[in-house]
Amino acid sequence: EGDLEPVSESPLHLAVYQKRPEVMAIAHTHSPMVVTFSIAGIPLRTVENQGASVIGKQAPVFETYGLVDNFELGYGVADAMGSHNFCVLKSHGNLVAGASIEEACVYAMWGERAAGYQYQAMLLGEPHWYPEGEIDKINDGFIRERRKFKFRKSDLFSCPFLLEGFKGVHSILLGDVADNCHMSEGR
Repeated sequence: EGDLEPVSESPLHLAVYQKRPEVMAIAHTHSPMVVTFSIAGIPLRTVENQGASVIGKQAPVFETYGLVDNFELGYGVADAMGSHNFCVLKSHGNLVAGASIEEACVYAMWGERAAGYQYQAMLLGEPHWYPEGEIDKINDGFIRERRKFKFRKSDLFSCPFLLEGFKGVHSILLGDVADNCHMSEGR
């Protein structure tokens, strides 16, 4: 559908859809703080509760450099991602999976925000990492609540961080073309 050609990294999306039948939407963004951490080789870890619900203890990383423009690389990302909804692409960006476009965008936003918090904490000293038991409790509760809650486009537009940090996501949701991220939805 539509007038636009598929992006060159379509195999990145399609490989995850093939390996993860529960995933209904994917956002691939070039989030500045997430990319910065991957360039520095610093793992993205959880320091606060929203990050815990997206990243878990530590975000998985796909270590191969470059565009993910073929299925071999796409399957490599899907394998690195495993059952996580957030995966860092080394020196490139991230891939975020969700049950809807809105959910994938919110997770992308939370991942970038978590990276910002971790960066700020590291400037002040050694971060106090979120306890693993608390991460498990947050994720257990989040999974239960997720069944009752659906993200809406209005959830995205009400968040100034998204509008400032992810103009591309916002533009795509409005139907415009943006060059700093690409998204897919459905099967």
